[in-house]
Amino acid sequence: MAESYRWIDGVMGIGISIFILYTAFGILKEVASSLLGEEVDELTKEKIEEIVEKVAPLATDVHHLHIHRYGDHVELTLHIYLPSEMALKDVHDIALAIEDAIRKEMNMEATVHVDPV
Repeated sequence: MAESYRWIDGVMGIGISIFILYTAFGILKEVASSLLGEEVDELTKEKIEEIVEKVAPLATDVHHLHIHRYGDHVELTLHIYLPSEMALKDVHDIALAIEDAIRKEMNMEATVHVDPV
């Protein structure tokens, strides 16, 4: 009778291996997404849009928002549109002003990418 149940050991080993791989994938996915950039929740997005509107009224369509977490350090990347006829120095100053405001109000290091309209 014991001879007919030999296969159980192999099947259980395969099942446990699949469980370990599934768990490892979940852990790696969570860690990688925080490093590569996560989508911003709706409340945070609204707060960022308020800051951008207050600091740079000419900026439109805040998009491509991603949060990157490195331990306690949080970085935000975002894109905005500005009129294409603006001087480069003015565009640069607006981006820096937005980054400073986000740093002060939300305690995040921001990088603003500007796209021309």
